[in-house]
Amino acid sequence: MSVVDEAAVQEYNAFGPWVTAVTGPWDVPPLFASHRIDFDAARLILKFPRPESRRDLLAGMNLYDYLVVVTPASITVLKRHGDQVADGTFALDQLATISSGADLLDGHLLMTFVDGSSYSIPYNGSASATMARLVDTVRGMIGSARRPSLVGRAAGPRMPLSMDALGREDVGLANAANEVFSAENDLDVLSAAGRRIVTPRPGLLGDLRHRFAPTTLHGSVIAVTTKELVILSRVRWLSTGNAPDLSMRRTVIRLDRVTEITAEPHSQHPEVTVVAVISDQSRFELFVGSDSAVITALVQHN
Repeated sequence: MSVVDEAAVQEYNAFGPWVTAVTGPWDVPPLFASHRIDFDAARLILKFPRPESRRDLLAGMNLYDYLVVVTPASITVLKRHGDQVADGTFALDQLATISSGADLLDGHLLMTFVDGSSYSIPYNGSASATMARLVDTVRGMIGSARRPSLVGRAAGPRMPLSMDALGREDVGLANAANEVFSAENDLDVLSAAGRRIVTPRPGLLGDLRHRFAPTTLHGSVIAVTTKELVILSRVRWLSTGNAPDLSMRRTVIRLDRVTEITAEPHSQHPEVTVVAVISDQSRFELFVGSDSAVITALVQHN
């Protein structure tokens, strides 16, 4: 057996659904090995596996779909297209939003950049701690915002949140917010709201749907630091039916890249307002109750 064959077998034997940190050239998947990686400058390098079982793959196949390289100056995303690689490298200053969240084992890392480029990278929910490490690594390298801070505007409840702050069905969300924000020294909560049933605009079809499958506006905790808007929410803002939602997503939006914030009523549910945070060509939407004080706080940030 050749050395190359042995390396392929070793990679195959180590393959699993987990997202893995790359510590040196020996960890780089063969498909990405020809791309120059500055290991001395890199703060974190992660390889994302194909979302397939090992039994459906073979040694020597390309087992990884993405390689993400984070340095103090840039974020590089190498993406597999068959046996080819697409290389996207962006200055860290061009990052608008970074978000990670999972519904059970269905996770997605989302990164958007001010030129409109975006990446939605799937991952197994078992890698949630690794995704949190990635988000925190990026946050730690972002400088203070050049725009006026939102801190102190329409401040909501103080941290830590009490067990009943969001209601019994969102205790897990409150606990997650307390855990995420436990080390934050410059954080201010703008709003903390639990889930609620929202009614559609009058109409026979909407009334029937609401009767048998009511729409839930899910809870969220929206906070700010001196440089970021930080949102803890479910993966979906709205859902129908009565099934419990235990998903979790954290979104970080850079305040210094925000160019506009708008608020518009939801097209089907008048009790819901859609707040769009726009960073040049990047757009992130959050859904809140139309009576939420966070709407005024965010829109006045323009």
